[in-house]
Amino acid sequence: MRKLFIPLLVSVVFLVPAGARAQNTCKGADSTSARVIALINKLMAGDQAAARAKFALPLVTSSQIALSANPTLCAQAGTAANALTATWTGTTPPTSSAPLYVFQIGSTFAVVDPAAIGEDPYDVIWFFGVSWNYSGLLFMA
Repeated sequence: MRKLFIPLLVSVVFLVPAGARAQNTCKGADSTSARVIALINKLMAGDQAAARAKFALPLVTSSQIALSANPTLCAQAGTAANALTATWTGTTPPTSSAPLYVFQIGSTFAVVDPAAIGEDPYDVIWFFGVSWNYSGLLFMA
């Protein structure tokens, strides 16, 4: 199970996909969102306490992990991704209307850009805290 979780504590500019910029819509449920939810559920296992701490994730039940369709949360996710991109690259990225996968994990969030899926050997999940403060990223095989 530990092989699934490769936490990255250092910000890496090339991991910020071009599509993950200021979205205001959420991507609906599909096989990718189910895979992300399954992985987040695995993070809730007892032996994953260190990983949860690295990503500042609360310990929650599976019923508290959900794909969001809330336009306000989706807009906030887009704004957070945009700010993160600007911080990492030093430039303000162009606005995009492409939807993001936005997951609520108790009072925290996970964001996946569907435009970046399949670009690298691993897909990237960004984690954000209660106030959309960036708390880490995880590579998903």
